[in-house]
Amino acid sequence: MNTLLLLLNRFAAREGHTVVPQDYIEDGYPLGREVADVRTAFAAGRLPPDDAARLAQLPGWSWGPQRNKTAETLAALWSYRSRHGDVSPPRGHRENGVALASRITQARRAFQDGTIDPELQRGLTDLGVDLNPRSRGWQQSFQQLAAAVNTFGQAAYSDGFVDKDGNRVGRWATVQRYRQRRGELDAAKVMMLEALPGWSKRVELSGSKQWRRMFNALAGELSRHGEGALRYGHLSDDGLEVGRWACQQRSRHRARELRPEQVRALAQLPHWSWGYRQPQWENRTLRPTGG
Repeated sequence: MNTLLLLLNRFAAREGHTVVPQDYIEDGYPLGREVADVRTAFAAGRLPPDDAARLAQLPGWSWGPQRNKTAETLAALWSYRSRHGDVSPPRGHRENGVALASRITQARRAFQDGTIDPELQRGLTDLGVDLNPRSRGWQQSFQQLAAAVNTFGQAAYSDGFVDKDGNRVGRWATVQRYRQRRGELDAAKVMMLEALPGWSKRVELSGSKQWRRMFNALAGELSRHGEGALRYGHLSDDGLEVGRWACQQRSRHRARELRPEQVRALAQLPHWSWGYRQPQWENRTLRPTGG
């Protein structure tokens, strides 16, 4: 026990904690294995009280496996942040034998479920880990949509709308309408969305107007760029995903979801076809030369 305490104190002074990876060796001594053994002995009631008292006096010492895992996670993350300056370890990275990215993911799930160890929650928060990144991402996307609505009006709700920074705010708005109809958004988020000018959880209320706007945008792009405007990733000058919209109309036509007047309007567009054709400049093939 004396050797264990001596080396464990040395380890704690150097590393700032007493969470030792199980395969860790200090000066040829299997410190990690011995630490695990004394915890097992304590749990089984086989550790002498004096030894237990001496171990309990070590800073950060814990007996339970959950507490040990919490301390191990926090110690590893502290070590990673000290060396890298952030708390975003890449997937597969191990710090002091701990798979940090996996541990952080587990902690976020436990936080969402309300089952996270309070000590772990406090420690991760203090180290700078965002335990609810989805909420922050939602707020950021909402701000992008609100800014687009302020500038472009209800056109920003169109499924194909892309703002000046390349954010697909129209697609995000479509997803939020779907989630609102299904009752998947909390009351605070619904209140924020419904405060936006012209917001409706049912896109059908303004669908015809949006369809006409996208049709006009596509027609303009076809007149300027020819059949290249039908490519899936083509954007109009004001950020509308007209190429993607064109692909959607073909799919809706195959599913018999387009109204007859919409079918007629699309069929009259220059370069339009109901089956995608590669633009001629993309459809070149190399021919073998004779020799």
